[in-house]
Amino acid sequence: MSHETADDALKSCFVIAPIGEEGGPVRIRSDQILNYIIKPVATAVGYSVTRADQIADPGMIDRQILQHIVESDLVVADLTGHNPNVFYELAVRHMLARPTITLIAQKDSLPFDVIQNRTIKIDHNDLDSVDKAKQQLQEAIQATERNPTAQDNPVSFAVELARLSSSENPEDQSTATMMEMHSDLLNGFDRLEQLLQQEDPEDIELFLLTYAQVMQIGLTANKAHSNVSGLITLADDIDSELGDIYGMLGELLAHARSLRSLLRERLPSEIRNQASLKPYHQQRRRLVELARDEYDE
Repeated sequence: MSHETADDALKSCFVIAPIGEEGGPVRIRSDQILNYIIKPVATAVGYSVTRADQIADPGMIDRQILQHIVESDLVVADLTGHNPNVFYELAVRHMLARPTITLIAQKDSLPFDVIQNRTIKIDHNDLDSVDKAKQQLQEAIQATERNPTAQDNPVSFAVELARLSSSENPEDQSTATMMEMHSDLLNGFDRLEQLLQQEDPEDIELFLLTYAQVMQIGLTANKAHSNVSGLITLADDIDSELGDIYGMLGELLAHARSLRSLLRERLPSEIRNQASLKPYHQQRRRLVELARDEYDE
């Protein structure tokens, strides 16, 4: 079997990363992250690893990059330096909600838009940090393989939130509210972590006061969600009871029809014959008309 055929049998991992100029600090760091962290871990679990500058196929490079982003089994994105191209390519991958793992330099902060994503932090100059990052990357790959469809990200979250918010179903709307509150709480935890690292007492105190208010709102929303769920359950019970009532009415109607048939069978034929009662009805109408005329006079 040729080497090319063996590569074709592997799962594909595409690396989104700042590349920089040849020999520059950005390129040197990117190569080290690729060669000493991503490649050893990914190849050990059956992936072939490619970065944009390593695409050898002829053609338009932009189109080829997008093709790799769309079609690769796994994408690893290095957010170090907040490179605009990296975030653009990451957004394309997020639209697909396919397996994606993000990492960033230990010294860099995560931008607000992706702060909720589980991101591996690396100090590539610290061997302990490198070893820990490799272990976390392996665990992240295994997690995506166990459940490749569970790929939450800001884009998929926004799409699902919009769908639930526009629904006419009260339960969907309540779920949308809880999703927003959950997102706010996660942002709060991440913000608190950043403040604790800065060790600014005034900022921490202000944040905790604000966060306490957010928690109170969250509890209120949770109570409202429970109330809505209770109303929905009550409506379901009422609907079930109405079904039982309709069933009973149907049975009563059937009994009434049976009774009518039985009466028709047992009444004398002269009474069942409506034509024989016609003179009686005519006489009754004449008496009623005479009584009305006397009253008018």
